[in-house]
Amino acid sequence: MARKSKGFGELLNSQQRIKGQQESMDKLAERVKQGYLKDIVGGVVRNPKGEVKMSEVLQAFVEPHLDFAATKEQRQKLFAIAILAWNLALLSEEQQQKEMEDIIAQMSMGKDRQAEQDIREILEELTERKRRLFPNHRRYILDFDVRETRNDFHLSVISSPTPKN
Repeated sequence: MARKSKGFGELLNSQQRIKGQQESMDKLAERVKQGYLKDIVGGVVRNPKGEVKMSEVLQAFVEPHLDFAATKEQRQKLFAIAILAWNLALLSEEQQQKEMEDIIAQMSMGKDRQAEQDIREILEELTERKRRLFPNHRRYILDFDVRETRNDFHLSVISSPTPKN
């Protein structure tokens, strides 16, 4: 039996990776369509022409913290918190304060003041980073998926359309 070339193996791996990414995006889109945000955001966007991929924006947003997230579970938590902060930063000041208090109460579950303070500091740092470094990105991040790859990870993101105004 003839041996398969290294190039063939790389092509096969590439096709499997692309298929996995597409399946991930399909799963995310379906979750959003079924989820609580379906009536709020006015649709789902997958890699719109002429716009940057939100997965790349989100990775750049969390970049200072990625070294501390070595496992899939840690990355999922990091991206989940980052998305909360990202979406908070898109709200009006009044809405942002109310939502932040609700999030802190849910995340700390009334455990202790230190947990509340830690969560508040993280969210405030990330919302400020979003406003300072990504002011022109106004799309809400609706859902995400992290898949482990051979040497790293792949992030898929579903976002809202860019607001018209």
